[in-house]
Amino acid sequence: MSDAELAKALVRSEMRRSPQAWALEGARQPKWTYTIGLELEAMLGAVDCVTDDDGKGADVVNGDRVEAYAMTFVDALIDGDGLIRGYRRDDYKLDDINSGKLVLKLMQRMMDRGVTDAEFGRLKHVVDTLYAQFATQPRTAEGGFWHKRIYPDQMWLDGLYMSAPFRARYVMEYGTDDEQKVVWDDIVKQFLLAYGHTRCLDCGLPHHAWDAVCRQSWADSVTGRSSHAWGRAVGWLMMALVDVMEVRHDPRLESVFDEVSHRLLALQNRDNGCWQQVLDCTGREGNYFEMSASAMIAYSWLKGVRLGLLPKRYRKAACRTLDGIRRNFLSFDELTGLFTLTNICAVAGLSADRDGSYTYYINEPQRDNDPKGMGPLIMALTEAARR
Repeated sequence: MSDAELAKALVRSEMRRSPQAWALEGARQPKWTYTIGLELEAMLGAVDCVTDDDGKGADVVNGDRVEAYAMTFVDALIDGDGLIRGYRRDDYKLDDINSGKLVLKLMQRMMDRGVTDAEFGRLKHVVDTLYAQFATQPRTAEGGFWHKRIYPDQMWLDGLYMSAPFRARYVMEYGTDDEQKVVWDDIVKQFLLAYGHTRCLDCGLPHHAWDAVCRQSWADSVTGRSSHAWGRAVGWLMMALVDVMEVRHDPRLESVFDEVSHRLLALQNRDNGCWQQVLDCTGREGNYFEMSASAMIAYSWLKGVRLGLLPKRYRKAACRTLDGIRRNFLSFDELTGLFTLTNICAVAGLSADRDGSYTYYINEPQRDNDPKGMGPLIMALTEAARR
């Protein structure tokens, strides 16, 4: 099965597994969450960029069908006035921003085919609301966005992906020339602050997060940095960098992208092309090959090569990752017609009861077909199919 065929087969499998898009992560009721936005954007990207179906048959996956599926998430969470169910601006969660990219994609599809002013206006209100959060988002003393209001003075690598690509796309579409310049410089600043403060000289990789005031129990008392380079956190950073540079190239960001890519290449497993859960402890007993990080890195490299940000050898390395995932961590059930992606860390974070230690990361639960793994895998396969 080609990369294009597999990307769309995974989309089909996920739609069959969860007939309502808001339930992709196993939720019992709709919730505005970054994970569903991530996977639905990946699904739309696959059907928009990869056209291998003939358009016939009840089980065909095409743009109209996937868009209707994505709208089951949007309609369950956005009312007729464009208000987001459960969203509270004063929570200042950067995670809440990410699904705005899905809404922007749906708006573009609507404009391409023509849509009523009321329907477009409903979705425009959503992205306006999310973009407005940046104006008052709390910041560290150096100007870095807090990850959440309840995580004061903390920058997490996750937050770069949740916020920066949406912010870049929105301001380039709707901002004035002056606003674009100011916002772009601030976007770059967020990356440089987070990377500069989380990068560990010993392992050459950024660690999961940074506490600007060095007060958290998980933070180093001098640097404020968390203890380890968690695979998915680095994956979020890589995807954030390449998606932002798709909007506008910036040599400051390219330098970070190149540095992290170089170090990741040295840690890539020779047999399966994947990466382990705790990158700076690669090969340590108990560490396991983690698929969300592996798919995220593969996607970032494939897209980075396409955009001219990385040399072609990274495409070959990323394709080795995809081949390793197919052979070792992706299975197909002939009886149900469903694919299963294993070895995905369900969730990991940092708090008083989550110390960011090696033992913590390797013992967090794993969840098959989690959107944080399936979404990036669909994205990586889609990129691999593009020429």
